[in-house]
Amino acid sequence: APEAAPGFAVTARYLWRCRSFRHLTLAAGMHAIVVYGASQWTASFLLRAHQLGSGAAGTWLALLQGAGLVGTLLGGLLSDALSRRSGDPRWYLWVPAAATVGCLPFQLLGYQSAVLAVALACFAVSAMLGATFFGPSFSVTQSLAPPRMRAVAASLLLFVQTMVGLGIGPWAVGLISDRLKPALGDARALGWGLTLVAFVNVWSMAHYLWS
Repeated sequence: APEAAPGFAVTARYLWRCRSFRHLTLAAGMHAIVVYGASQWTASFLLRAHQLGSGAAGTWLALLQGAGLVGTLLGGLLSDALSRRSGDPRWYLWVPAAATVGCLPFQLLGYQSAVLAVALACFAVSAMLGATFFGPSFSVTQSLAPPRMRAVAASLLLFVQTMVGLGIGPWAVGLISDRLKPALGDARALGWGLTLVAFVNVWSMAHYLWS
């Protein structure tokens, strides 16, 4: 029989009491800090550290988005396959946990390398791994919420991810870069800002595991 959807407050209280959902939203939010910080500042990094023109930097960044598309698809396929094979649904959280922390060495090398080819290769791998969390995270959200709460649950996950990631990520990179600029110069300061913010992925991984 048709049933009215619960109100927002009821849904929010229900989801907040769910420990797995709380940690999942925090994991996605922490990872989004790194993702949004990189998305806003990598173009400037390529211009400053590798002396690319804006056209060349934009072209490379557009191509790197293709690696993100691969990562989005791979995250869903891999989580499904491992969960189905083992009978353990926790793979939907283990896969993004591994991919999230797996980004870190490639980000560190990419932002510290003086060789453009090395930096771009590292950015491609980190873009692929960084997008792996999308499918599994929303899949788990839909699994945790009752049918009449699923739309709001997905919206809450996206809201936290965007508010935390976009609100903190670019600001944190810029703040660190400004503080380091007098000692390191413009290009190196930005590289270190992006590098240090990338360590938030360790925090994200921990919440995926707790979830």
